[in-house]
Amino acid sequence: MLKNKHFKTNTMGAFNKFFTAIIILIPFFVLSQKEYFPTNSGVKVVNEPYKAFVNATIVINSEKTIKNGTLIFRDGKIIDVGSGIKIPKNSIVIDKKDKFIYPSFIETTSSMSVKEAKRLAYSTRSAMYGPTREGFYWNDHILSDYRAYLDYKYDTNKAKELRASGFGVVNTHRANGIHSGTGILLALSDSSNENQRVISNNSTEFYSFTRNALSNQSYPTSIMGSMALIRQFFHDLEWYSEGQAKNKDYAIEAAIKNTSMPKIWNSGSNLNFLRALKISKELEIPFAVVGSGLEYMDLKAIRQYKNKLIIPVNFPAAYDVSDPDLTKKISLGSLREWNQAPSNLYILEKNDIQFSVTSSGLKKKSEFLPNLRKAIRRGLSTKLALDALTVNPASILKVKGVTGELTKGSYANFLVTSKPIFDDKSEIYENWVLGEKHVLKIFCFTVFLWIFRGLINSIFPNFILTDSIISVSAAIALFAIPINFNSQDFVLKWKDTKNLSWGILLLFGGGLSLAKAMSETGIILSVTEFITNTNLSVFVIVLMLICLMLFMTELMSNVALVAVLAPVVAGVAIGLDIPILHLLIPVTIASSCAFMLPMATPPNAIVFASGYIRIYDMVRVGILINFLSILLLIIFYKFFIPIIFK
Repeated sequence: MLKNKHFKTNTMGAFNKFFTAIIILIPFFVLSQKEYFPTNSGVKVVNEPYKAFVNATIVINSEKTIKNGTLIFRDGKIIDVGSGIKIPKNSIVIDKKDKFIYPSFIETTSSMSVKEAKRLAYSTRSAMYGPTREGFYWNDHILSDYRAYLDYKYDTNKAKELRASGFGVVNTHRANGIHSGTGILLALSDSSNENQRVISNNSTEFYSFTRNALSNQSYPTSIMGSMALIRQFFHDLEWYSEGQAKNKDYAIEAAIKNTSMPKIWNSGSNLNFLRALKISKELEIPFAVVGSGLEYMDLKAIRQYKNKLIIPVNFPAAYDVSDPDLTKKISLGSLREWNQAPSNLYILEKNDIQFSVTSSGLKKKSEFLPNLRKAIRRGLSTKLALDALTVNPASILKVKGVTGELTKGSYANFLVTSKPIFDDKSEIYENWVLGEKHVLKIFCFTVFLWIFRGLINSIFPNFILTDSIISVSAAIALFAIPINFNSQDFVLKWKDTKNLSWGILLLFGGGLSLAKAMSETGIILSVTEFITNTNLSVFVIVLMLICLMLFMTELMSNVALVAVLAPVVAGVAIGLDIPILHLLIPVTIASSCAFMLPMATPPNAIVFASGYIRIYDMVRVGILINFLSILLLIIFYKFFIPIIFK
């Protein structure tokens, strides 16, 4: 009978745990539900509810802002935006009071998600004059037929980095060749499928002064040669289009098809920037030219051109002037560049030169917004700053009305911020791309369960919702929730865990298990009682208790150890007829003085996880620091505590 009862209890407990885990995971699967799925009759469309953001300050563009506005969107598109508009019945209404909504930024030139061209080893024996490709242009450095889409693979990490800086759309390409071929226009949505994510798989032609890394063809060998080759290519293009060629040229035919396509020229330096502008004017082709960030140096020359400009904000870092000898080696030109570069955008605006801005050239995309805000402090207007991130790039890429503004029918690409976007204290709370919110849903829901665990258990008495169950369920959810089910993309894949410090995890797990075993078996209490029952002096007992606490905290949680020992130490103090605080304070402080093992404290674990320090090294040095801590605690007990706590 007892056996059956025990079996029922265990079975019921297991069922409750399993049911709890299922309940936890259901909201995650609901949140990740796809918009469509295949059936025997074709594709069944799921009517997703509308989402309505209300009471927000909505910045449509730099010219129009709506106070207490409403933004309605569904299926990645803005349905309506304005003040006092009717919200559909099938809507999820979210109050965004005191929040600001802006269009997401557009990156005009990037190499994200496109396979890099590996440079070939150059032969030193003889020069190579002819091309390597038959049926294509006579010079290998003209790759007008190349499509970056062929080498495209969406990079979630790079996308996350760009979204964190406020970008929702990126125009990417393979930076290789004087004519680099065409790029791809992407929406930075991790959860969308490729059909939704790729806005255009043939978006923009890219040019540069850089040779094709995949060819050893000698010509051109200089910037002058590159300029001559570009001129020759467009003359050949005109000649070929008139039907004068006898043989087919696939590269030229590709360029003819792309005649009306936007063209971007990555100049690479300030001097090359002027050269690109000159060729553009000469050929009467409206290239959008990527600058160097030093345009303030050549304003007179730039004014005569009408090209659309793309300006980087990769300002020079401050020079280290702490060493007088090194300071002497810094040129006046370098100091001038460091001082003037943040004012470059303001100077362009002051001279009525329109431009877009790019994060290209930045080592860390997180520097983008701080640098732009620095330019605003130097005089750049917030109006032109927003235009340079939204409508101006949209104009270059010929997607105005599609993205870059919060208008009816455009993509639901927008930012939710705490303050005006260019305020130094403003934070980007959310970046929505194609209507998909990129926040840590699982983390938030896990924290919610941790906070309200007691309430949930009281409402559902049969639940056995513990911190452990919540943690494990959240970990399972990371592997179980699909970002894109069709392509088998999940929030977390097993290969993503290869960089985890498994040694640290096992070390912590083993340490916590050992600590739990020592606590449950009563070893700690037994040792404490043995110390207190000996006929030793009070000083020796205090010393032994400090040592016990300090070395035990190397293996187990500080809080858990104090919770176990504190009442015992208090009782010992009463038995020894000394003030409780005199004994309790140094023993408690000892719980924070662990320096030997990785699991002792989080800082220890972080240092050990670097891989540069062995446990042997930590123990060898840490034990000395431990003994020093014991000495200091004894001095503190003997001389300072009696004075502080009389």
